[in-house]
Amino acid sequence: MDDPETRLSAKVETRNVCAHVSKELAEEINQVCKFLDIKKRAFLEAAFVDAVQRAHEIMEAEGVHRILDEQGNAVRKEA
Repeated sequence: MDDPETRLSAKVETRNVCAHVSKELAEEINQVCKFLDIKKRAFLEAAFVDAVQRAHEIMEAEGVHRILDEQGNAVRKEA
């Protein structure tokens, strides 16, 4: 997958995705980003990309995509 920093700098149309997380998780995200010297936005986008990829892998392994295709309700990862 493309590097999140590269994708953000490529002037890609974006949408805001908000999520409330626990105070502890927010602090841990801040600490990790600071340690890695990475912008929180890039870190979170990478986490979302990874989560979506994993979800698609699980759905494919479990036959969800096949079932949805048969029903005409395809949920496919966009290239």
